[in-house]
Amino acid sequence: MFSSSDINKIKNVDSKNNFELVLQSYYSKNFKSCILLLYNLVVNDLYSKLVLMDENNYVNCRSELEIIENILKEGNESKYSIVEEKIFETYSSKKILNHATIDLLSYFKKVRNKCAHPFFFKENDYTPSGDEVYLFINKIYNDILIVDAFFKNPYEVMKDDIATYQFPDFEALMMGISSISKDTEKVRKYFEKKYYRYMTDNNYIKLFRSLMDLSIAKTTEEVLKNQYKHFLLLNSLLEYLNYNGKISQLNHQYDWQKLEEKNIYDDINKKLEEQECFSLTYLLIVLKKNHTFVEELKDSNEIIYEMIEKNIYSYSYLFTEFWMIFDNDINNAANKIPDNLWCNNYYQIIDSLKFLIDKDILINLIEKMFSKLPNSDGYNIADSCVELLINILKQSNPKMEKEKLDNIFNILNSNRQIYDRRRSRRDNQIKEICSLGYSLDEYDNLQVE
Repeated sequence: MFSSSDINKIKNVDSKNNFELVLQSYYSKNFKSCILLLYNLVVNDLYSKLVLMDENNYVNCRSELEIIENILKEGNESKYSIVEEKIFETYSSKKILNHATIDLLSYFKKVRNKCAHPFFFKENDYTPSGDEVYLFINKIYNDILIVDAFFKNPYEVMKDDIATYQFPDFEALMMGISSISKDTEKVRKYFEKKYYRYMTDNNYIKLFRSLMDLSIAKTTEEVLKNQYKHFLLLNSLLEYLNYNGKISQLNHQYDWQKLEEKNIYDDINKKLEEQECFSLTYLLIVLKKNHTFVEELKDSNEIIYEMIEKNIYSYSYLFTEFWMIFDNDINNAANKIPDNLWCNNYYQIIDSLKFLIDKDILINLIEKMFSKLPNSDGYNIADSCVELLINILKQSNPKMEKEKLDNIFNILNSNRQIYDRRRSRRDNQIKEICSLGYSLDEYDNLQVE
């Protein structure tokens, strides 16, 4: 019924050990004894969780715990039933547990009382059935024992910590000093240790919805002010769930229709110090982590789906990172790259993906890159593009055929930014191409004296 891996999901050591005793009693068909052991287990487990939640400020139940602790200090066993009642009452009044679980505990207590005090309840011959006992064991295991803490609204519980925690600096990210992956790892370590590992599946869903709204769906001034830290929380939550094999629990849990095109954009056209909004990139990172999200977006919000698909193929910084969202094959994706990008856009794509793309497609992209080279004030980008070509030729195995490169060499021969002798690296680069076994004798402007 319960494997060792199931039992190990109970993190509280005392609860785990006592649960094993409950199972032994069940397997031995001592059903009355099983109920009594399970009842004691659930009371003690709920109490330990109240202490944990109070210490971590998940729930404010200090006054209730003080009453319980004072009774326990008296050591009067006759008052233990008062402690039980106070524990159940706290979970009910604070709405820590849902109604179904509270009702289960109420019924379970009645069954336990009939097992513990049969004469008082005039149930001398009462013995719970095996099916009934299994129901209690299974429900209490899933709803209580394997849950480390309970959160009614996880974001509200975390809110004060979010306000005071020293999140990674957004300016450092913009200046290239840090990265989203490094920043996410820092945030994940802190919030996993304090919150994520204690949450229920329903908590993950609620927090996911809240963070999606605060980091992607909304773009008010206040939201943008805190957008990066909310995104780091969202990304860290997704990585935690991915690592623990739980991300599928978020499937079909978000209303993708609430995403509006006017709010999904990156501030890439602003000056570095003015950039605030990166909802588009953040959304793509979320979609990349779970392909089911992509299908959900396609089915429920076609406008956003088509918009982000268009943007991926139109912006090199998005294509290099997110091409796999819409394609399984990099070559299919590369063939969809439009002809109207800037030279440096092609450069970024080629430089990032040169070892993944088939040679013929790569040559076609290189040709597009050089065809978009400016005709003036372009020495620096010309140097970079030719250097990239040389690196690709050096590392190509087998060697690229000269015939397939003719269009590229013709472009080099026709653009002054390439062949102009005032460009300092011009002769050395031409010599290097020739040293790789490519004759440039037919190109008048690519001769070296």
